[in-house]
Amino acid sequence: MIGGALVAIGASLFALMAVSSGLFPGIYVEGRVGVTLIAAALVLCVLNALVRPVLRLLTCPWALVLAAFVLFVMNALLLMLTAEITRWLAPSLGGKLVVTSFGWAVVGGLVISVIVTALTRAWDWWVTRVKVAAPPDVRSLAQSQRAELDRQFDEAVRSQQPPNPPPAGPQG
Repeated sequence: MIGGALVAIGASLFALMAVSSGLFPGIYVEGRVGVTLIAAALVLCVLNALVRPVLRLLTCPWALVLAAFVLFVMNALLLMLTAEITRWLAPSLGGKLVVTSFGWAVVGGLVISVIVTALTRAWDWWVTRVKVAAPPDVRSLAQSQRAELDRQFDEAVRSQQPPNPPPAGPQG
């Protein structure tokens, strides 16, 4: 615990030194640089430990709204790109997908997302909940068929051999 706190303070101190070193003209230290930066690193770590979780909790709904917005825009852009690609392929396809505006692309992307999500979840439910007969044991089936084929081959080879030669008589 203390080791983690020291690492956090050290990292904060390093980051504060980097930011206040003149890299950003609007962030700097006046007066005693070393003591001020150590105190600032301690304060920053305490605020990160106490205030940051509360702020994250308060901003969670906004993060969800922003994530949903980004997904809507992404789906709309993908739908518009799909329409553009089918326009390029129209001579080969004999037709094309048309999306007349970004608004319709957002609506279409939303509907497509809902349908795809519903169908994939239904499929997952079907696969995990419905009892499907186990597939046959292919290995044992193949072994039994091979044994039968081996037996048939041996029988065919035996039928092609000449009859046993007569016993040899006295040699003289």
